[in-house]
Amino acid sequence: MGIDSSGQVDLYFGFVWQNPTEYLAVLKAESDLVLKGTGDAEAQSTFFFGGHAYADPHAELVLSTLSGGFPFHGAKTDIPTVYAHADSGLGGVPVKSHRDFSGIYHVTFDSQLEVDAFDWAFFIVHFWAVYDVHHGKVTLDFSSSNNSIMCPSVQMDFLTPPPVIAP
Repeated sequence: MGIDSSGQVDLYFGFVWQNPTEYLAVLKAESDLVLKGTGDAEAQSTFFFGGHAYADPHAELVLSTLSGGFPFHGAKTDIPTVYAHADSGLGGVPVKSHRDFSGIYHVTFDSQLEVDAFDWAFFIVHFWAVYDVHHGKVTLDFSSSNNSIMCPSVQMDFLTPPPVIAP
């Protein structure tokens, strides 16, 4: 991710659904983000200056409709941080930290989303990691060997019953 830098890396998974009826649909949504990867942080000190390195990953579910425009953000799901800190005066001795990110992280949208008749709903699972490095380095690895980031699906819970046609 970086050596003596700071920033954010982002990854998005998108899903689309169209309301097939002429009636308003009200729904909630949730998804799982499946991570299989590692993080490493290394901080180096000098006689006068300390160092630090960290990556702080998160995930969220973002919903929007074609007619509604702006996105609605669900609750932020925290993922464990990888962090290393070296105090000044250690004379160049590196401090290292390793984190296994493997697991299933549940993201939710607990508010209700209203999808008008025949409108489109967009579901975005957003994974991001904020990082900051000063006299060190940090890496997140989700791509080598058997590592990966997956978002297999979005589950929608309909709060409005489907229309019933009377005989």
